[in-house]
Amino acid sequence: MQDARYSHRVIRTSSLAAASLSLLMLTGCASAVPTAKDTAADAVVDAPSDEDQSNDAPDDAVARIGSCDTVEAVVAPYIQNLVAMESNVVDEWGVSCQWEMAEGETDWANNRSVSVGISPEPLEKPDLALLTDASDAITAVDDAWVAQQDGVAYTMTMETAVATAIVTTVWLPYAEITVTGGKWGDHPALDGPAAVQVAKALLG
Repeated sequence: MQDARYSHRVIRTSSLAAASLSLLMLTGCASAVPTAKDTAADAVVDAPSDEDQSNDAPDDAVARIGSCDTVEAVVAPYIQNLVAMESNVVDEWGVSCQWEMAEGETDWANNRSVSVGISPEPLEKPDLALLTDASDAITAVDDAWVAQQDGVAYTMTMETAVATAIVTTVWLPYAEITVTGGKWGDHPALDGPAAVQVAKALLG
């Protein structure tokens, strides 16, 4: 059981690396990219108090997501021509759902990745001021629903000439959701505001 919890944490925290790798494959670029460890290692504050956690969210907000099919219905506009990974799982430890380019795909416009990870046991509430000061690639996302939940949302962005990888984290007192997406050609952009809407659809 401890291994399952650890597995979900690894998948969630490696979303940025996966997005960066996808862009590097697109461009052949081997330049260094910022990592969550480099930019946000200390950018947290104390765990939320009981007062912080007062909200109208149901205790089973994450438990209501029965499978990655539920997540897929929400992110459908962003995963056209992609295939679900066999490792996709929804269990008591959280949600880990990812869609990648199909094996044998010849259209490189589909060389992209979308993932959604949700933990029902969020880490400490991020300090957005420290995060945004740590890296120009990190931007706060203002959203009324997130604010009402006493949460925060922010993106980490990596841009190239042909695509943009965007990892959005929505921290709520009762769950933490990480959405990896971006902007690819004519495909719908899964940017910060869009990722917040994904979080709201799944947890709101």
